[in-house]
Amino acid sequence: MLRTMSFLTFMMSVAVMIIGKCGLRSTWVKKSKMAKRIFRKGKIACAVIFVLGLFALHQCHGIHHIAEKQMHKHHEERMAEHKKQMSSHEFMGVLRGAKTTEQCKADHGKEGECNADPACVWCACSAVPSGCFAVDDAAKLPAAVFTCDKKEEAPVV
Repeated sequence: MLRTMSFLTFMMSVAVMIIGKCGLRSTWVKKSKMAKRIFRKGKIACAVIFVLGLFALHQCHGIHHIAEKQMHKHHEERMAEHKKQMSSHEFMGVLRGAKTTEQCKADHGKEGECNADPACVWCACSAVPSGCFAVDDAAKLPAAVFTCDKKEEAPVV
């Protein structure tokens, strides 16, 4: 739609230029009837260009509205992605070299292996299968359900 309007505006501009040339030539020859007719056509062409400009302005507002919707949608997606990222507590654990619970479970399937890793601790549970957890996550588990081995954390330097 916008391309069509641009093309029509261009063609009307060309028509106005041609009418202007014809009007200039007719005034040199002093044919007043022809000059008046060309002047009228020029006014009509200018009016059509003005109307097309108003229509294009209306279309631009519509395009702007669509762009704002897309920007809002993109912003919402970015915020949802941001919420999926790790918390500052988890991030600090990664900076200290600590593992996540998922990494501990993937690396260690047995109690001895888990307890040998300083970043992981084995937690026994009667309700669900026992497993290897990150030291930070093991501290958050309910003590009534999980019995975790004790480890001393190295001081953060």
